[in-house]
Amino acid sequence: MKTITVEKRDCNHYSNKPMKCLAIGGCHMEGYPIGFNNSFIHKFSKRFTSDVHVEANFPLSHTYRISALIKEHDPGIVILQLGNFEFDASLKKTFDLWARKKRIPSAEQPKTNDRIVSQTGNFVHIVSTTPPVTNNRFLSLLQWACLPPTILVRKYLVAGQMRSLKEITQQFPHIKFIVLTPLPVVKATDNWIRKRAARYFKHYFKDLNNVSVIDTHETLKHPPVFADESHLNKIGHDLLQYAMEQELT
Repeated sequence: MKTITVEKRDCNHYSNKPMKCLAIGGCHMEGYPIGFNNSFIHKFSKRFTSDVHVEANFPLSHTYRISALIKEHDPGIVILQLGNFEFDASLKKTFDLWARKKRIPSAEQPKTNDRIVSQTGNFVHIVSTTPPVTNNRFLSLLQWACLPPTILVRKYLVAGQMRSLKEITQQFPHIKFIVLTPLPVVKATDNWIRKRAARYFKHYFKDLNNVSVIDTHETLKHPPVFADESHLNKIGHDLLQYAMEQELT
């Protein structure tokens, strides 16, 4: 996980009572690969909040830390973008999730020659060099066949974290929560499962007045929004910024 703290800004031009923002999620929160200054978090917080604290590369399994972060930073707005890793179609990652839930450490240990580490400024990016399962036609068909049970397994594996997340939003009713569903990607199998995860997120938080859920698949349905197979370009970030702003206006 990475932490980015942006300095306080003079925001009297849009609010008589500036709000702090706490943003928790994946590498999109830090604007990878287009840079933090072009990210939807930076632009949104610059307009609506006095300062922003970002927790990037934050897995859904660490929801137990969110309450402590809220108490530490006392935000008026919390932006959550969680579940990208948890909701994709990789059979290996499904097993890794199960192993993590069962606390089997060997299932999570990566081989050092499977990863490339590159550094850009203060950010370190880790990229897998292992060929995707879909390179093999038979395994690709198998993966498509396994999609329905995979989404059920994923929902079961993350159910505890989702319950904790809902309890956190209920614990702080005075705070506005903006929840972004797992982001779309180019890979069709991952997109299939993430679209269904979006419905799961919306259903889970539908009765909470202080929570707005943004379906990122609806927001980002008009290409081109991708910088690569799994990260957004500036257009994608601008669309997310606009969607979040609509929740506050």
